[in-house]
Parts: sequence; C-alpha cells; structure tokens
Amino acid sequence: MCIEDGKLRRPVRALNLGDIGAPMTHHDIRPYDGIFVPLVTPFLASMEIDWAALERLVRFYAGLGLAGFVPCGSTGEASTLSMQEHKAVISFVTEKAKALGDFRVVAATGSNSTQECLELTAHAKASGVDACLVVTPYYVRPNRSGLLAHYGRVSELDLDVLLYNIPLRAGLNLTLEDIVLLHAKVARIVGIKEATSDIGQLIDVAHHFADDATFTVLSGEDALLFDCCVNGGRGSICATALVYPREVVALHRHLVAGQLREAASINRWLRPRVKALFCESNPVAIKHALSRVHGILPITRAPLGPASAQAVKTIDALGLEPES
Repeated sequence: MCIEDGKLRRPVRALNLGDIGAPMTHHDIRPYDGIFVPLVTPFLASMEIDWAALERLVRFYAGLGLAGFVPCGSTGEASTLSMQEHKAVISFVTEKAKALGDFRVVAATGSNSTQECLELTAHAKASGVDACLVVTPYYVRPNRSGLLAHYGRVSELDLDVLLYNIPLRAGLNLTLEDIVLLHAKVARIVGIKEATSDIGQLIDVAHHFADDATFTVLSGEDALLFDCCVNGGRGSICATALVYPREVVALHRHLVAGQLREAASINRWLRPRVKALFCESNPVAIKHALSRVHGILPITRAPLGPASAQAVKTIDALGLEPES
C-alpha cells in the first residue's frame, strides 16, 4: 500500500493484474461463475433516475472482463424504488448489457411479500434476464416451510433463482441445512449469494457445494471474496468492483488459475479499500466514491442520508481519480 499526502494511492504497477480485458468463455466456467457488479441506481438532483449515467456505467463495466450485472439489489437502493421504477431499471440494464456482449443479468427481485416478488420476477423474465436474485423475506422471518413455499412459487415462473442470504439486513440466516434443503426441493435454485459475515458458515457452504456443478456459491461479503473462492466458491456479486473492477476481476482470475500468491497480494491491497467503501451503510460511501470516478451525483434516497464528513474524508483518502 502506497500513501502520499495522507491518501491511499493505487500502485497499479505493483499488482500483477494479468490480462483481464476479455471475458472468460462460458465453457471455462459455470453459468453464474465470475464477478458480477451490483449496479448503483444513479439519481439526478431531482431524485429521478439518471438514465444516462446508468447507461454510462453499464458501458464502462462491460469492457472489463466481468461476468455480468445485478440491477436493483441493496446497492441499487431497490427498497426506495417504486414498482414501476424497479421494473424499468431491470429492463433498461438488461437491454443495454445484452447489446454489449454475452453478459449474464441477474435481477434482484426479492421482497418480503411473495406476491410482489412474483410480479417483479415475472417482469424480469419477460425482460430477458438470465436469473433472479431472491433475498430471504426480510423482517417477517418465515420458518422453513414458509421459505420452501416462497421460493417454490418463485421457481414456478421457470427462471433460474439465486438465493440471497444476508442475515444482517434480513434478520434471518439461511443455514447450510436450509440451503441444502432448498436446493433439493426447489427445482430452479442454482446458487446463492452468501453475504454472511460468519466466515465459518461461508466456508462450510462453499465446501459443501464445491464439486456440485448444479449450484454456484458467490460471495456477497466483499471482504471474504478470497476466502470464499479458495474454499470452493466460484466468484462474487461484489460492490467493491464498482470502484476497483480491474483489481477484483484480476483477483478472481488468479484464484481460478490457482495462482494463490498473486491473488493474495491483490486481496491484501483491496482489504483496506473494502473497509473504506463500507464505512457507512451501503451504498452511501460507494456512491461518493463513484462521484469521484464516474462523475455521478453522490445522491441516495431517504431514509439514507448524504455521506457524513468522516465518510467523505475516508473516501477522499483513497485518492480515486476519474476514469477516462
């Protein structure tokens, strides 16, 4: 790590990023392996969606070797979008991404209302997405039979489903036993975004499915991407990749190639930056970082407020520079 004038600088030459320009071919990996970016939803000062900025982001990330895009997740502030906006963002991102290449689009369609989840998922399927990302029904915290019924009804729409386990936000943790049961009982469940901060659980889940070609484990906790992949995980839905896409893609490529020393070097470089990007509730700090890199407005919708003075200081200390 290089520090100049109190700012973290990006020592690109010190990192062995390798060739990350061309996407990995699908015969090399499973359909949902790789690094996916959970897109922010840019807003104008009027609080309307900034469609031009969203298109610029999709075009930028399309050239960096990513596996695909995740619109309307936590990073995309889905909870503040109307149903109409949520559907429009899914359709817009899918259209733009598919026009740019062979990218997977995994639309976040989860809700604590099964009916709302079904409506969003049906729209996502009609828009041409590859899969839906369905969070555990937050706040209501259903029991196992409720989970089976919820995911079973989503599966009836005949679209690939990625589970999304994020105990901190949902108030409910999918255990390994829950995940195994859901995969066995619900036909279209093909993987999970595992966003637990419990490294023991993450490793157990990654180990269990390491050799199962029908189920992909993706890290949803950015600080544990390395740990997930060395234990059988296959990639990540990674908000850090919005700010450091080349480094995150290179980390994953080195892991796939078994180049652990090179991957570990990038992981060490990324860790303090991951911590900085999550210094406030996501995506507050990340949007501030993207305002520096891509010129979007660092605006979040209520109840999220603007970045605190300390968060601004933390992000500015990263020394981010505009992308050309």
